[in-house]
Amino acid sequence: MPICGRCSLARVSRMKTILTVLAVFACTLAPDQSRARSDVPKYCKADLQRFCKDVRAGSSRLLQCLKTNHRLLSPECAQALQKLKP
Repeated sequence: MPICGRCSLARVSRMKTILTVLAVFACTLAPDQSRARSDVPKYCKADLQRFCKDVRAGSSRLLQCLKTNHRLLSPECAQALQKLKP
């Protein structure tokens, strides 16, 4: 069934294929970035509790809190944050 009344099934299928290829491509572009992101909760847990306990999660507020307190962070957390930079 077409997504919209004007779209043919072939066009919808082609759009799905293009979106799938783009998604796979995007995932392969930044494996180190996603790995670095997973390091932040691991190495910054104590720093988050110490400096950002009153900050609500969402919209990168916790990450911003860590960046604001970067001079006070543990070396492990600071290194994990440094890996996030392009």
